Amino acid sequence: MDESTSSTHRICSTKKCKTVLPPESIDKAKTCTTCREKDRLRKQTKRATEKRQREEQEHPPSRAAPKKPADNLSGYGNPFNDDSDAEEFSNPSLQYRNADEMFLALKKASEKIHISFHGQYIMPSDPLVTDRERFRDDRMLDAVFRYGGSFVRMMEACLDLEVTIFEGKTAIDAIDGLFVD
Repeated sequence: MDESTSSTHRICSTKKCKTVLPPESIDKAKTCTTCREKDRLRKQTKRATEKRQREEQEHPPSRAAPKKPADNLSGYGNPFNDDSDAEEFSNPSLQYRNADEMFLALKKASEKIHISFHGQYIMPSDPLVTDRERFRDDRMLDAVFRYGGSFVRMMEACLDLEVTIFEGKTAIDAIDGLFVD
């Protein structure tokens, strides 16, 4: 074969393709347009797959939150409901020794793009605190969420001073009177 024949009769360099290419003076590519397009798509798919795998290693997919039955949203459950299917949906959460450990774990989980956290800790009850006092504390926390910080600061000041308000009642008794539903 002489040089003039080899430059006019070129074949695609892909192993399985036998397409005849135009002369090198017209197109310098060594593969046909079909093979180039297939190669471009193959590389694009490979890059997308590698990117997805890298992201999954950095940010693993989150688990779905456990589904709770409607009667168990308060946390007390329904003592008359003996449905055994509810056990299938319950997903045990991680137990932490105290609030600080749980907070650190939640903080670490929140650094990721997809947050997946399901944990709890058991707060020991003070034997010196009565149920009535515990109920009052819960009411104060409820006030925080209902009325915001300014109301809470005002009530804390009243509690610290034990100011007598509302017809001779102390601040605690006045708060109890405000929140009776």
